Amino acid sequence: ACWGRCQTWEKPVLEPPYVESHHRVCTYNETKMVTVKLPKCAPDVDPFYTYPVAIRCDCDICSTATTECET
Repeated sequence: ACWGRCQTWEKPVLEPPYVESHHRVCTYNETKMVTVKLPKCAPDVDPFYTYPVAIRCDCDICSTATTECET
């Protein structure tokens, strides 16, 4: 996961959703997919789960396609 603070000189938006689409946030810019085997799954359930892991983070524009941008 990425976390942190990005410097900005933008004025805050006081009405929902509070963040403009051009607002810079700390987000991932490189990921890798990791697969783990979940223990004690029922025999008819696929025990493998794949999820993205952040490799590198940076301050960038919040993309609603990949990130929850509301505060």
